[in-house]
Amino acid sequence: MTCRPGARSWSSWAPAGGGSVAAPVHSVNRVASRTEPLTSYKTKPPVDHACFAAGDEPHLAALFAEMRRRGTVLDATASMWTSDELRGDTAESAERAARNAELAAAVTGQAYRAGVDVCTGTDHETDPGDPFPALYGELAFLVERCGVPAADVLRSATLVGARAAGTEADMGSVEAGKLADFAVLDENPLQDIGNLRSITLTVRRGRPHARAEFDKDARR
Repeated sequence: MTCRPGARSWSSWAPAGGGSVAAPVHSVNRVASRTEPLTSYKTKPPVDHACFAAGDEPHLAALFAEMRRRGTVLDATASMWTSDELRGDTAESAERAARNAELAAAVTGQAYRAGVDVCTGTDHETDPGDPFPALYGELAFLVERCGVPAADVLRSATLVGARAAGTEADMGSVEAGKLADFAVLDENPLQDIGNLRSITLTVRRGRPHARAEFDKDARR
């Protein structure tokens, strides 16, 4: 895959993908290390997991140092291998998914420790019966599996995400002159990232939307 100079993102990157960062791009997507063309996630070529398990792989260290220097955002989609679809229905596919999830956690953790800004993308589709978006799973994965503190995960989901999308002038933080988009919670997500589910009010473009009204509509 090639990138044009100034492109916003580059998908399905690899440790040898320093050229994409040098292009430069604003963000790189998916911690899916590979050395061959990727035609399907389920048939992704095998990776030497041992090279990355310790979270200090030297080629990645060089790449992450350059990403940090350039301000390139990593859209890791780290939790994608925990999905039922990629986990599959056989012991072999489940083992493969588990190993890839471990790989994603190790690589994402190394990027975070190297000072790379990580945003909170996800390839999961939210189940129609789930009252909260699949993105919440990515946030939990970053905290619980990648070792990113909850405060930094919240920043990743807001300000870093807005920067990756090129909308940081309008959203991503509560500041004068920006759009009034924020949520009100009953419990502190810094103590437990799962407390994001204690949402009671969402303000979108300055208009309040009570969670109770959403729950009432969902029950109809």
